[in-house]
Amino acid sequence: MQKSEIRILGLKVFERRSDSVNGMIRESFLQNIFGSQSSTGKMVNETNANTIAVMWACRQLLSNAFCMVPLSAYQKDGDKRTILDKDPIHILIHNRPNSYMTSFTWRRTIMMQATSYGNSYTIIHRNENSGKPETLELLLKPKDVKPYLVKGKVWYDVKGFELPVPAENMIHFKWNGDGIVGKSPMEVARENIGQALAMQDYGSKIFSTGGSKKVAIKTPNKITPEMKESMKNSWAQNYGGSDKLHELAFLDGGTELIEVGMSPADAQMVEQMKFKIEEICRIYSVPLHLVQSLDHATNNNIEHQGIQFVTYTMMPHFVNFEQELDFKLFGGQTGKYTKHNVSALMRGDMQTEAAYLGKMMDLGIYSINDVKRIKDENPIEDGDGHYVQVNRVSIKEMNKPAPSRIDPAVRALTEEALKQKNGHKIENN
Repeated sequence: MQKSEIRILGLKVFERRSDSVNGMIRESFLQNIFGSQSSTGKMVNETNANTIAVMWACRQLLSNAFCMVPLSAYQKDGDKRTILDKDPIHILIHNRPNSYMTSFTWRRTIMMQATSYGNSYTIIHRNENSGKPETLELLLKPKDVKPYLVKGKVWYDVKGFELPVPAENMIHFKWNGDGIVGKSPMEVARENIGQALAMQDYGSKIFSTGGSKKVAIKTPNKITPEMKESMKNSWAQNYGGSDKLHELAFLDGGTELIEVGMSPADAQMVEQMKFKIEEICRIYSVPLHLVQSLDHATNNNIEHQGIQFVTYTMMPHFVNFEQELDFKLFGGQTGKYTKHNVSALMRGDMQTEAAYLGKMMDLGIYSINDVKRIKDENPIEDGDGHYVQVNRVSIKEMNKPAPSRIDPAVRALTEEALKQKNGHKIENN
C-alpha cells in the first residue's frame, strides 16, 4: 500500500494512505506532542489540562463509575438468562483480562484514556488453534495506534508491530467521533480549557505578587532608561512578592503611584471560574454536584440528578462497550452477550432501597434469595420461591362471585346434617 508523507524539518507531520483509505489524513505528529493552541495562546494537552481541578474530577468520576459496575457474560435461552461464570471470556472481562491487570484497573484505564484522547485500544490475543480469546492487552499509549479504513474494513497500525491489527482482534472504545476514530473531549473543550488555564496562571501571578493590582510610577520629571531600570529593580527587591505584602513603600522626587489594568475582582475571576467549571462539566455530561460544585444543588434534586447521571451519562458508555465486546469476543454467537449491572449505581438511601426491594417481592419479581444476592448475603433454604399479595385480583375476576373455599366433602356433610335437622323438626311438630 503506497503512502505519501509531508515532513517539516525532518519530522513527519502528516501521512496519507492510498485513496482506498478514503483520503483519511493521519493524526498530526506535532499536535500529538505539543497539544493544540487555544485563542488565549495557551497550548492545551493532557498534562496541563489535568492541572485544572474540574477536568481531573470529571475524568476520575467517569472512570470510577465505569469500572465499579460489575461486568459479566451471559447466555440467553428464551426468557432465561444465565451468568457464564465459568466461561473464559467472563473470567477475562469480570476478573482479569491479563496477568498484570484486574478488570477494575483495565476498565478504569480505558475510560481515562477515552476521556483524554478520545480512544482506547485493547488487543485480543487468541488461541492459535481454537481462535478463542486468551488474553486482552491494553495498549498504554493510544497515540501510538492509527486506525484506517480499507474497502469497508478497519485496520490498526500499532507502533512496534510489524503488521497491522485487523478490527476483529482490537477492542476499540471510542468517544464521539466519525465512527472510525474517536474525538478527544479535550480537543472539543480546547477553548474552555485554554481560558481556564489562562485564569489559573493569572491567579497564580496575582498571589505571587501579594495580590496587588498592577501599578505604575508617575513622575513630572523626565527620567533616563537607566533610572527606570534602577527604580524597577528597587521596587521588585523591596516590595515585590507575597512575603513583602505589608512592607511600607516610600516614594520621593515628586513620584506618584497609580493603578493600571484590572484587579481580579474587576475581571470577575470567581464568576468566570465558576462558569468554566459548568462549561467543562457540560462537555463530559457530569452533574455539577458530583464535582463538589453545590451552588445550585438541593437535597430534593441531588438524588434525581444521580439517577440522570446513570441514565444519560453512563448508560451510553456501557452500551457502547457492551456492543464492542459482544461482537469482538463472541463473534455473533447466538444468545451470548455481555452486560453491566447498573443497579450498583442506582441504589438510593436505605429507606428508598428497602421500599423498592419490598415492592419487587410483593409483585413476585424478586424472591427472598434474589434480594439477598443483591445485598451480597448468603441465600437461605427455601428462599427461591416467588410470591404475590393475595388481595390482588384482575378487574374481570373481581365482578365474579367469590369461589367457595369450603372443601366439597365438608360441604356434603354439612348439607346432609341440615336436612336431618329440618326433618327432625317436622316430625316433632
